[in-house]
Amino acid sequence: FFLLTMQELGVPLNAHRWFVDENISISQQVDEWWASWGQVFILIGVLYLPLVFGLQFIWRKIPAVNLKLWRIVHNVAFCVFSTIGAVELFPTMYNTIILASGFKETVCGGYYISRPESFWLIVFGTSKAFELIESFYFIVEKKPIPFIHWYHHIMTYIFTINSLYLKDTSILYYAWMNYTVHAIMYFYYSLASLTNSRPAWAPIVTVLQILQMFVGTAVVFTVYFCSPPHDMLNTTFGFLMYLSYIYLFCNFFLNRYIFKKPKRKTK
Repeated sequence: FFLLTMQELGVPLNAHRWFVDENISISQQVDEWWASWGQVFILIGVLYLPLVFGLQFIWRKIPAVNLKLWRIVHNVAFCVFSTIGAVELFPTMYNTIILASGFKETVCGGYYISRPESFWLIVFGTSKAFELIESFYFIVEKKPIPFIHWYHHIMTYIFTINSLYLKDTSILYYAWMNYTVHAIMYFYYSLASLTNSRPAWAPIVTVLQILQMFVGTAVVFTVYFCSPPHDMLNTTFGFLMYLSYIYLFCNFFLNRYIFKKPKRKTK
């Protein structure tokens, strides 16, 4: 009973109906999305790093701006958005798993193509462009931009947009995992912004991110064996990307929470 209830969790919400006609297939929606916005997303990917480091150089002599209120709005908005996306896609993710004969079929089967709530995959891809805005908060607040931040943002952006454009059957995994982890992560960020302190459960967020990277690596590795074959360039890009994430996020976790150096007491 519990699993059946959870399987139908996204049905009462039906938030995709506010934006798209259910009679239009996800494949057609992606084609229309790319025809209308493809060049914009390519331009964003090309300009992101030059703009980030160019503006950081230009802003070096400009006083810092306090963006606390805007960060709160940003974090709460992304928390709500990610939660809706995770709820909407849960039935599709769940059905993909229980109706498949094995893990490979969940990756290669493309069950989501028949589901109207798969519209949230397009929204997921689009949201990656808005997440890039976070890098400019560091610039305006005169804070250093960590390598893991800008690297993770641009790599995820490129892989997500390309996977969506190619209608990669594995994108459902990436999207639902990301929605779910981000719902928790941005809730954490919201609390941190509101209280000016890190909640005690901060390590859990990083652990969830690391688990996401391991599952993502397993998924994209399985794509190599899909039939018909998927785009090998995109698959290899994703595989190397996830491997690098495992290293970076594990390294971050160890340095932040395991081998953290105690603060020196000031006399």
